[in-house]
Amino acid sequence: MPCSLVGALVRALEPTGPRLDFGAAMGHSAVAFATYFARPQTYAADPACRGEDALHQRKLVEACGYGQQTVWLSNEAAFRQVAPVVVESLRKGVPVVALGLDGDDEWGLIVGAEHGGATLLANTYAAGEGRPVRNAARALIFLIRGTGNSRERWDLIFDALCTAAKLAKEEPVGGRHLPAHESGLGAYEAWIEYLRDHFKRQQSPSLPDHLGNARSFDALIHRRRAAASYLIEYAGVLGPESRVYIERAAMTYEALTRLLTGARLQCAPYPTEGAWLLEMHLVQADILQTALTHEREALAHIGSAIEHAQ
Repeated sequence: MPCSLVGALVRALEPTGPRLDFGAAMGHSAVAFATYFARPQTYAADPACRGEDALHQRKLVEACGYGQQTVWLSNEAAFRQVAPVVVESLRKGVPVVALGLDGDDEWGLIVGAEHGGATLLANTYAAGEGRPVRNAARALIFLIRGTGNSRERWDLIFDALCTAAKLAKEEPVGGRHLPAHESGLGAYEAWIEYLRDHFKRQQSPSLPDHLGNARSFDALIHRRRAAASYLIEYAGVLGPESRVYIERAAMTYEALTRLLTGARLQCAPYPTEGAWLLEMHLVQADILQTALTHEREALAHIGSAIEHAQ
């Protein structure tokens, strides 16, 4: 599924920031190149979606010449305490990005206020646009204007590729609001091990694991499709020598996306699409093993593109 954090940030930046489409935002933020895995399988806690370490949103926000401050909230009273700050941001014409407005783990936008700020209005994936906020947000991202200039396109693309290479080798990540996650190539390996271990022990998955696996697999499809499109769009920015390698990386990500898309229903269905049988675990493990080979190849091309950037 698409990353609601990136989607919400793009919408929040629309009124006053430079125009940015979702595909470019996925690349500039490096979400398109991210892979995370944790036990139990909880897509909702995926750092690229949860925003725990601020890496992805910081890169996207800075690309547009903004700063950002993330505030984590422990309860409804804490949410109400910061409501005046939310209203002040709205008064300046800057929406506030918020996590959990529908009581789930998706990001939305606080876009308006009524009754002197007593009622906040939000756009969310589940409820639609301009609906009264009924759940206290668990986190808020305030966008701060005038903290820097929009970065040059060359810098944005080069930084995105460098971040992709770094994410691939990153150690497990986690934090106060987030369980430890394997990252990059290590996430693939941990995911494959998890699937094979479940089959070996004949351990039927729980419903949260079933849903988490399906959402994580679907998210990986969306991210790598976005990575391929991003690389194709900006292939020539770093110079003719880099272009060759960037186009090869894009082709590899396209092949990876076709592999995952063609296999999704056979190995990682949503609970509404059917059972996640133990036999499917082995099929998925084999698919992810092949995907890992594609991933390593794409990253090798990205490394070469970085070396040859002009």
